[in-house]
Order: sequence, then structure tokens, then C-alpha cells
Amino acid sequence: MTSVDCVVVGGGPAGLAAARTAGNTEEQPAGRARDLDTPIHWPGARQLTDWTRLSPAEIPLVAEINPMMQVAEVERRLAEGQDCLLGWVGQDLAYYHWATAQPTYLAYLDKTLRPRENQVFGDGSYVAPRFRHRGIYQEATTRNLIYERERGRHSYLFLVAWWHRPSIRVNLRLGCVPVGSIGRCPGRC
Repeated sequence: MTSVDCVVVGGGPAGLAAARTAGNTEEQPAGRARDLDTPIHWPGARQLTDWTRLSPAEIPLVAEINPMMQVAEVERRLAEGQDCLLGWVGQDLAYYHWATAQPTYLAYLDKTLRPRENQVFGDGSYVAPRFRHRGIYQEATTRNLIYERERGRHSYLFLVAWWHRPSIRVNLRLGCVPVGSIGRCPGRC
């Protein structure tokens, strides 16, 4: 392979300039942040009927709605100290979201991300396919922002795949701003 994935997270304009200088040929927004000290508004009608934190008994449900999320990965994240919020529609699990204020290993980047003090990193939101296109992602992301603010966090950082336009649109509506990029660049970044 002649190119490698490189990531600039939290780089702001200087980070984006560094990515361009490194020869990044497919730069797209990836790192997003939201200041939790500013007002957070609900997006409208609420679809989710309940919120819970993941319990050991619910681990198979997370793997059931997303076959890519294996039980071993759920257990690894829990052991690492990550928090998982579940969103329910009646008795059905519709959504999950992982977040942490601790250093966390991102297997898909082969990097460890270390959130700053009073910052939380959200990694791994998922809406079950049968609940998509109902506004659940926007509602759930709003709830996550409020939840973390209530826990004393001041900043929320997360990554959005450059090709996932619906997520990018929702994040822009919620006041999230680009703070880095991901792309392909020749050689080593």
C-alpha cells in the first residue's frame, strides 16, 4: 500500500494546514466538537421512550442490533471504563452510544485518543436499521450532549466518517464544529 490513513484530531486550522502540507489528497471533516457550556435545544418530537446505561444483561442486545459490535468488543470497552447509553422505543433497543473521558484505543485508527480535562469523547453511535430515518440520531445526540454537560463536561469530541452525510448534517444542526480531518496521504503522516 502506498498510502496510509492519517488523522488530525483537535488540530483546528493549524491541524488542517498540517494535513494539507503532508499531502493529504482526500481531506474531509472528521473531528467534530461541541461546546457544552452553550445552550442545547431539543430537536422536536421525541421518539425514544427511555434511556438506560448498559447493564451486563443487555450486552447481547447491543451485539444483536449491530452484528459488527461483537460481545468481546463491548466487554473491552466496558473494561476500559467507557460508558454506554441505550435508547429505547418501548421494549426495543433502538440506539446505543459509547463515550469516555478516559484514554481509549481506537482499533479502526490503531491510535489511542486521550480526551482533555472536562472533555468527553463519543465513539460509536448506532441506530438499529428498523429505527432509522425517524430523527432518533439527532434526538439521541442531543440527549448525549445534555447528559455529559450534567456530568460536568465542557466539551464533546467525536469522529464522523467523511462519507456519512446524514450524521454530518445533524452535527452541524446541533452546533458541532469541525476540529480536524481524516484522509489518505502518501507515505507516513
